[in-house]
Amino acid sequence: MIAQKLCHISGNYGELTTPMPENPNLSLNPLFNAFVTDCCNTLRRNVTDTELEFIRIAYRINVISGIPFSYLDFTSKINHNYFRQIIHKLKPIIILKIKGKPKYYQLKGLYLDEKLTEKYTAMPIEQRMFTDFELILSMIKHEPPAIHDIRLDATTCGLYDKLIKLGHTPNKKNKIITLSYDQLTPNIETKVNVHTTGTILVILGCTYHPIPYSDDGFITLISHLGSVRTALGVECHSNFQIEPILNWRFKMFDFNKDGISYNFPTNDYTIHTVFAHVRIYKKRMLEGSTIFRLEKQVLPNTTISEELYKSDFRRASELIDLKK
Repeated sequence: MIAQKLCHISGNYGELTTPMPENPNLSLNPLFNAFVTDCCNTLRRNVTDTELEFIRIAYRINVISGIPFSYLDFTSKINHNYFRQIIHKLKPIIILKIKGKPKYYQLKGLYLDEKLTEKYTAMPIEQRMFTDFELILSMIKHEPPAIHDIRLDATTCGLYDKLIKLGHTPNKKNKIITLSYDQLTPNIETKVNVHTTGTILVILGCTYHPIPYSDDGFITLISHLGSVRTALGVECHSNFQIEPILNWRFKMFDFNKDGISYNFPTNDYTIHTVFAHVRIYKKRMLEGSTIFRLEKQVLPNTTISEELYKSDFRRASELIDLKK
């Protein structure tokens, strides 16, 4: 039943994007998989894995950010010389958009936001992130959505009493028993607060590896919650009653969109702006890179099943495919 339900996963991420203008190019461009097929037909060959990753990044910049790309967008992946080699190998599907230092390119057959392109390429690189907030938004607002700092509650029967009998000490003030499980799933820190009423609050921390708001993401989420349920059974040394995972209820999560990794012009560059209940800030990741993150705290009070069926989510899944 779960597999059948996940075949129809959907979600509404309009709340996050509503305050911001839509990128007109998003609807004018083909989906990524269809575009890659067209590229292979034009090249009259299949692309290599390295070329596919190059096209993936270039597509995201052209379509999602609405601007052309340069070698500066690939510095974390390849050096400048190799960038030029790939440009040469993919010449039939590459258009030189603007000559200069650096040169700017677009993939043939894609549409760009010409007004945004003009602003973006006219600015000195070292000033680009300081001068136009619209440019910052363009790098984020059409990225695939994800969720982190997740809180769900569920109803159990017998769990609290069994934990007390096994010697677990509740908090003196609120009588809550807190259990930590950080080894169940890589990159997800987990805490479970067990209340005297039998309700549990599951707290998932994954700020550096947010869970995609998509079919694949929710499969990961449900699998992890299954591990949590199993761990609770091991903890109390016996079976206990708990409602089905799809009935667990979201109490809160942070809805985020992360921009492409960006080399900021100075180490002390910071941004933290709040608008329409949405905030945008610079996020330093564990490996040392920095990104722009667009984030909104959501209090849905929906079950996992209800969240899955909110709306058509195919486009979000397509965008998430570009990040793999």
